[in-house]
Amino acid sequence: MFASRYVGIIKDALFASTFGATYLADVFMVAFRFPQMLRVFFADWTVYGTLVPELSKAYNDHPDKAKPLLQGYFSFMLVLVSSLIVCGELFAPYITPFLAPGFADDPIRSNLLIDLFRILLPIILFVSLGTTLVSVQNVLQRFWIQPSYRCGQDIVLITIIFSFRNFFEPYQLIHWVAWGAMLSGILQVSVMIFLCYKDNFPIRFIRSFWTKETKTLALKMIKTAFASFGLYMLTFVGVMFASMLAPGQITYLLCVDRLILVAVDAFGGAISTILLTYVGKSLGNEKKLRLLLEDIVLVSLQMSLVAAVLVFLAAPYLVKILYGYGRFSSEDCLYVAQILQYAVWGMPAFALTRMLSLYSISIQKSGIACTASIVSVVVSVCANYWFLNHGYGCIGVALSTAIALWSGVLCYAPLLYRIRWQFGMLTMLWNTIHALLGYLLWLYIPINMAMGITLTSYFIAGKYLRILRIGQERVLGV
Repeated sequence: MFASRYVGIIKDALFASTFGATYLADVFMVAFRFPQMLRVFFADWTVYGTLVPELSKAYNDHPDKAKPLLQGYFSFMLVLVSSLIVCGELFAPYITPFLAPGFADDPIRSNLLIDLFRILLPIILFVSLGTTLVSVQNVLQRFWIQPSYRCGQDIVLITIIFSFRNFFEPYQLIHWVAWGAMLSGILQVSVMIFLCYKDNFPIRFIRSFWTKETKTLALKMIKTAFASFGLYMLTFVGVMFASMLAPGQITYLLCVDRLILVAVDAFGGAISTILLTYVGKSLGNEKKLRLLLEDIVLVSLQMSLVAAVLVFLAAPYLVKILYGYGRFSSEDCLYVAQILQYAVWGMPAFALTRMLSLYSISIQKSGIACTASIVSVVVSVCANYWFLNHGYGCIGVALSTAIALWSGVLCYAPLLYRIRWQFGMLTMLWNTIHALLGYLLWLYIPINMAMGITLTSYFIAGKYLRILRIGQERVLGV
């Protein structure tokens, strides 16, 4: 998972240095972002959270029972997503103005957006089918396949940009990059089909796919998608409002979005991968569920607060290291760093929302997550409208996203009130102070001495706090 995010950063840095903060980059980002937004409905955690448990259960009962289940779901996704793509291709001129309202008055950007939209839209078919096939590898406990699969697209795009950047003009190259994204999807699905055949999971289309099992999976998929669509829609809403600003603002915003996702995945993604398994084992045991909820919230919040502080302090250096090359000027880097310093305060809310949405879905309380998604999107639209009318520019978009994320967290109050916050606040305060001290030491003290001091202090204080926690649990009898 971490590897896929780091490869994505390399791709974004190479893309920024090649195209800069120009209208070409903005248009490509909008066209590429739409199929990525649809992943919440047809791929990623929506599929993993619905298909993997059922497929794993069927496989454990008897391996042959899992094959018709997989083939039925694969056929269902093939028909559903293909139908949506055909509609999208036909009505592209009417859809794209909603993706970037600010492009409507510029025929160059609007026509290019329609072209790239039609090239990139089928990516969602390959992503949804690929995610379905990756579920087989998760059932077989080959967890390394999932992040490797996600790296494939970025590796192909890196290769195309690096190989062709000196042979084509930017306008031609942006089309090559779009077709490269399509090619990577075809290659990824082909590899996954081969692996499934190798593992005795033949993939074929069946006409009678609408069975009772497929209906159940489709219903669960819809619930899971609507419970977590808010996190994906916030970036989409931000891009819509950023399109009304000067060229380059969308590129700035999505560079910041990538850095936030990498930081959140460093703790949120890792915890999310394990969360569903432990929640499933604890269902029916309220005591274990309460302790599990407390642990995931406190650990996620502590780590995200520390990460937010460090990213805020290191933003100018971080952005310059990653994006300060080629057509991406020093002024561009400075503005991206400023946006990042405002957006980073939504990071703890992002991590909490991701944890709590999965938790609420797992304990059959998806209504809470759906409410949080709706509230966060509505708040984002209202806040973006206010900030842009008052001249805050792209910084206003970042602030709107942070405010919307925290408003979504408030909707999880029925779950958060069960947590013992006294000890958690103490450890969060210590971790934040320790992060600041560590940052200053690494800046102003030779690197070897800084490493020794930070590791020693963390070991001593961390051990002491763990003893306090164990003592508290024994006193409370939990």
